[in-house]
Amino acid sequence: MAKILIVDDDKAFRLSTAALLRADGYDVDTVADGAAAAESLRASRHDLVVLDLRMPGVDGLGVVEALRLYGERVPILMLSGFGTVESAVRALHLGADDFLTKPVEPEVLSARIADLLARRPLPESAPANPAGMVGRSPAMRETIAAIRRVAAGDTTVLISGETGTGKELLARAIHDLSGRRDRTFVRKIATQDYQVPLRVKWIVPLPDHILIFARVVRHVR
Repeated sequence: MAKILIVDDDKAFRLSTAALLRADGYDVDTVADGAAAAESLRASRHDLVVLDLRMPGVDGLGVVEALRLYGERVPILMLSGFGTVESAVRALHLGADDFLTKPVEPEVLSARIADLLARRPLPESAPANPAGMVGRSPAMRETIAAIRRVAAGDTTVLISGETGTGKELLARAIHDLSGRRDRTFVRKIATQDYQVPLRVKWIVPLPDHILIFARVVRHVR
């Protein structure tokens, strides 16, 4: 579950936005100013910060500048009820990832937060994607998780899908993570007339019309 920090001196906005994001399935912390935001970010890891531009004391721009100066890469969505082109450009220049003007429609805010979380940088300790696969979207994370589950077992795997959906890339990723990674990866091209119906015990669905059929009970020719 992603953890989000809301930083805004408007109590009504903090509470309503926190309720919205909790309904979306996020863990949410709220603070009223920049100094409290710094303390909260030091105390625990957050996956995204929703940050008001104008606040008493340290304003939103000061928070963004300090976070980026000290190398903190957490995505920042800047909000302002006094939004101007100049303030938006300055916020983005200092390191904010996006800028919205209040009032914000709930569905717009939810969609923008989901997009920023999908594009957030990998933690330093996170394992690299197999076979050079690129992507941080929920669908790609689901795909990679399925690849890791299948590769951990000693089983026959059939990957099917339309041309250009990345079947060979998936096959290489499974090979690279399997116990046979030190052996040669052999690429063969089968004709359309070659079909091997399979009886399967379970199926792992993947995006882009790709299916991995695993735990083959037997081949039927």
